Amino acid sequence: MLRNSVKLGSRTFQRFNATAAETSFKRTRPRVRDLVRTPVFKSIFLTLVFGSAVVDLMKNRKEFEGLVNAHEAKFTILEEIIEKLKKDQSVDITRDLKIANTLTRNKYNTVTDIELDEQLENFLKMAEAELETDLEVVKNAEVALKQEIDRKKVSAGKLDESVVEESVPEAPKKVETKKFL
Repeated sequence: MLRNSVKLGSRTFQRFNATAAETSFKRTRPRVRDLVRTPVFKSIFLTLVFGSAVVDLMKNRKEFEGLVNAHEAKFTILEEIIEKLKKDQSVDITRDLKIANTLTRNKYNTVTDIELDEQLENFLKMAEAELETDLEVVKNAEVALKQEIDRKKVSAGKLDESVVEESVPEAPKKVETKKFL
């Protein structure tokens, strides 16, 4: 048994098992698990989580509303362009498209519609070039077919030889080359 004696005035008091009494009055350091279990922590944690989610939701909602308004304005400009074209009025399409595209810049400040317009324009130029080459091939085939028909008519005796000579191209002349050494 452990004894602890305390003097008060002329009297002396003795306590048995003094270590148990002293430890009951000492406050222990709180652990993380004890802090998590408190109701204050739970309310603060839930407030932070749901508060940040609500703030993020409101920010996204405002951004979406702005984007919808910008696209609606762009569509009205494009509809006005279409109406002017249907009425055969003069339209500055490049200026109007630039105005419409400035309305719909995304958050990284790049205009994707302009890039799409440039790609479409390049595609149309390539299609026109292919169409021109195809037309050339068709014209050459037509000329060759007419020449073949004219030759067959001449061989059958139905066409003048003067007409045939004009329609048939001359054969290429042989070029002589000189050999050195």
